[in-house]
Amino acid sequence: MSRTFGASSFCFNDADGIYSEQVAYTVALWVNRAAITTEQECFSEGSRSSTNPLFILRTGPTSGKAAVSIRNNAGGGSNPSNLTTALTVFDGTWHHLAFAQDAAGNFQVYVDGVADGTAHGTFVPGATTMSCVAVGAFRSTTTANTFNTGSCAHVATWSRQLAATEIASLAGGLLPSVLGPVHYWPLWGIDAAEPDLGSGHAALSLSAGPTAGASNPRTSLRLLTV
Repeated sequence: MSRTFGASSFCFNDADGIYSEQVAYTVALWVNRAAITTEQECFSEGSRSSTNPLFILRTGPTSGKAAVSIRNNAGGGSNPSNLTTALTVFDGTWHHLAFAQDAAGNFQVYVDGVADGTAHGTFVPGATTMSCVAVGAFRSTTTANTFNTGSCAHVATWSRQLAATEIASLAGGLLPSVLGPVHYWPLWGIDAAEPDLGSGHAALSLSAGPTAGASNPRTSLRLLTV
C-alpha cells in the first residue's frame, strides 16, 4: 500500500526530524505522481519554532524532475537550493528517490538506484536543527504548505550515509528495515496513524485524510514483524 495525498492532506510527526549539519544522513522513499513544474513536497524536515531551517525533497521547476533544498537555522548557508535532477522522477509511475550525505557535507541524490548526474555536490550548511517530519507537505512552526497530490511509500531515514549498493538494493525492492533505519514509515494506508518500524517508533499522524493508495509492484509489502 501507500498514501495518496490531496490538496491539503499530509502525514506528519512533530518530534522526529534528524537531519543536521555536517552529520551523515540518508532519506529514501518511493514516489508516484504525474510530471509537474510547481513545487510539491514529497518529504521534508523542518522546525516547530522557526520557518528557516528546512530539508526538502520535492517536485522540481523542470517538468518530471525532482529537486532538493536545504536551508540552515539562519535562513541561508552554503547549501543546495532548487538543485534539480537530470533523471526523471515524476511521470505517473513509481520511482525510488534517495538523498545521502557524509559527515563532510558531500551529498548525492539517487533515482531508481542510479546516482544522478546533476543533483550532487558538497556543502557546509551551518547549524541546521530539525524538529518535525512531514510526508506530502512541508511543515514548520504551526503551518503546512506546498502539498503533494501524488503518492508516497516506504519512507525511511538513517543517521549514516548509505552506500550506493545499499540504495540500489532499496530501489530493487529491498525493505528499508533490513538496513537498520532510524525511522521507517511504510505508509501502509490501513491505520489511523502510520507506524514507525525503525528504531524511533514514532508514528506519523494523518492530516486532512490522505487516502490508501495502490501498492508499488516493485516492492514487497508487510514482510516485517513490528
